Amino acid sequence: MWARLVDLAESTCRAKVSHFFDRLCINQGDAKLKQAGIDSIGAYLRNSDSMLVLWSPEYFTRLWCCFELAVFLENSTNTKLESLLQNSYTEMRQASVGAMLDLRQNSSPANINNEENVPARIAVATSANRTGNETHDRKLMIIPVQVGVFCVAVLVFGYVVSMLNRVMEFLDRDLVAPFGGLGFLCGCVAICRFCRRYTQDRLELNKQIAQFTVSQADCNMPQDREFIKAVITHLYSETLNEIDGMAAFENVLRSRVQQNVDKILGSRLQVPWRLIVVSMFLATLDNLDAVAETLLIPSHLGDSRALAERTARQAARSFAEVCAVPEFFQCAIVTSCLLP
Repeated sequence: MWARLVDLAESTCRAKVSHFFDRLCINQGDAKLKQAGIDSIGAYLRNSDSMLVLWSPEYFTRLWCCFELAVFLENSTNTKLESLLQNSYTEMRQASVGAMLDLRQNSSPANINNEENVPARIAVATSANRTGNETHDRKLMIIPVQVGVFCVAVLVFGYVVSMLNRVMEFLDRDLVAPFGGLGFLCGCVAICRFCRRYTQDRLELNKQIAQFTVSQADCNMPQDREFIKAVITHLYSETLNEIDGMAAFENVLRSRVQQNVDKILGSRLQVPWRLIVVSMFLATLDNLDAVAETLLIPSHLGDSRALAERTARQAARSFAEVCAVPEFFQCAIVTSCLLP
């Protein structure tokens, strides 16, 4: 149902955007279809305009993840690769799942991973119909996955606390202050814990990028390791030398990915803007209620001038509280960096 609704929403837009999720777009039930989809990941990436990486500390330790980055970061037309593969399974060049299935149906598992058939797999992984990708830059976005998790947690926790606060006001206004203080204390503990973890993960991300080598990445299947190394060699080495290809890719990753991380996330002392947006959104909703309450005062309690002054004071107080959210997070991150 949700997929149909998304389709309907996209149909109303002029430019239709397609997203590829490996877990959803690759068949997980049929072994042949699954392997064919895996072998075509490179072609999907070379036809993509952008790539979003939800980073975790394990990301750069997985060889398949490194393979995805290698294919996406290599955006020049590799004519030598095309000529090398000219005599190798011409049906592979369209990077279609059906073509990959033909290879697998007409070959035994031993032959599929045979050195003679590796060029066909490379053709699937690296071929691309780049009709639109040559005219604009391809975007790589790397976001720590815990940022999204914490933003959702802040949104849910803040909404629940706000609703319970309103319930307390209805039941007993004397309980509002203790309950609010308890909620603020719990929130501070959670935020400080997150900020400390976030700064540590940012250091780990920079360290992984600076020390990245393909040889240290893990891969369960030996034949997949050889296949991935062959693809990277063909993409990054003009002489098809494996050592040169690995070194060139590692150099590209260390430079371009680090620049991308610094551009999107900033330094580790910088507060993630997604977290600021979520927190300021909750603070704005809560303070809008406070401003609205001043407008509901009965007319016999004061004249219009007093009412306007009270509303203005409450609006100024609410604005200050909303603007204090980024400063609070900035102090939390700086403090977490100074702690041992």
